[in-house]
Amino acid sequence: MATPASAAQRAAQAQAQNAAIRAGILSSALRLRQPIYNQAWNPATQPQITIRPNFIGLLRSFTVVITGTVNNTDGALNATLSDLGLAALLDPSQGIILQDLNGYNRIQTGLWHLLAVESVKRQKLYGASFTPEAGNPWNNPGAWTPIVQPSSTLDHGDSSTFRIQFDIPVTYAPDDLRGAIWISVVNATMQFQLTINPALFLAAGADSTFAMYTGTTAMNLSGLNVQVYQNYYDQLPSGADGQPALPLQDMSTVYELKKTQFPNIAQGVENAFPYSNLRRFLSTTAVFDSAPAANPSRFAGTDVNYWALQTASQLYIWRLDPQQFAEMYRHFTLWDLPNGFYYFDHRRQPIYTPTYGNMQLLLNPISAAAGAIVHLGYEDFGDINLLTQAASLPQGY
Repeated sequence: MATPASAAQRAAQAQAQNAAIRAGILSSALRLRQPIYNQAWNPATQPQITIRPNFIGLLRSFTVVITGTVNNTDGALNATLSDLGLAALLDPSQGIILQDLNGYNRIQTGLWHLLAVESVKRQKLYGASFTPEAGNPWNNPGAWTPIVQPSSTLDHGDSSTFRIQFDIPVTYAPDDLRGAIWISVVNATMQFQLTINPALFLAAGADSTFAMYTGTTAMNLSGLNVQVYQNYYDQLPSGADGQPALPLQDMSTVYELKKTQFPNIAQGVENAFPYSNLRRFLSTTAVFDSAPAANPSRFAGTDVNYWALQTASQLYIWRLDPQQFAEMYRHFTLWDLPNGFYYFDHRRQPIYTPTYGNMQLLLNPISAAAGAIVHLGYEDFGDINLLTQAASLPQGY
């Protein structure tokens, strides 16, 4: 009599089956990129827009293009582009919300967080063009304009056009289908929302952490247009039953980008930020706004003693000064994040909370004025069957 397979054997068989199906999809399915939305957007009357996909195929991402004009209508004051620039266009906490077929928010964060993570995944600053050295055979480098920042200084009465393009990921990567959603289903309900930043334009001296321009509030956006492309696989290989062969393990995995915040930061002590249960964290992006009422309010590490990652047994996995993280982000992208922004990479050894228990990110600041706050953006994997039933998760989840 055959011996029943052990749990480990069943898991290995499921992984092997998923890998074989994924390989079949990547090698033979049609990889489609199709326009699904092209509409004007007036944020003055409609600060949030909702976009629904075409319910077909194995979904992997959306590509969004937003174009428009920013206008300085002030009669005397000029405006200055912030550190974030176009990355501040959408609400910094929930400018992008992606809700899946189960009504679960897989993405709920700002454009600044999404771009920071996607730059690391691409190993270069998202959408950037780097001018080559002399001797390049092409005579006109950088002539294309997929991303166009508005003017760095916008004089009163002047206007400037812009263009921003970004991907909203569903799968981890085009060839890594963890997070994929099969949306060829009847009566499906799924959508994503874009919300304009309500504090795009601030007066001189205001905290510009998540603003686009400072100098005057007498500014507006006009001529906004949103185009969306759906990226998916179709004509998947068939299984033994004649139905499309689906990578069930990949589809039971959720790829998340979420943002939360922690106020009341105290100086000279370790401020702890816990990682939620049931997840495998790939990265953490932090913003330390140490002096919100001052100008400047963020600094290039001079307000921080160290950041650390600590286990439940109070063991430091690492404890490093701010400049270490600045070098790491340069290593990933050849670029710097704005002052006060930090990226912590866990990709090679994810923080798996069911195994490690109560992991915490720690901040020990040199200075933290009244109102000091930390904004955290998380990137992680989770099991959809667990996440939709989980309760008592920290703020932002």
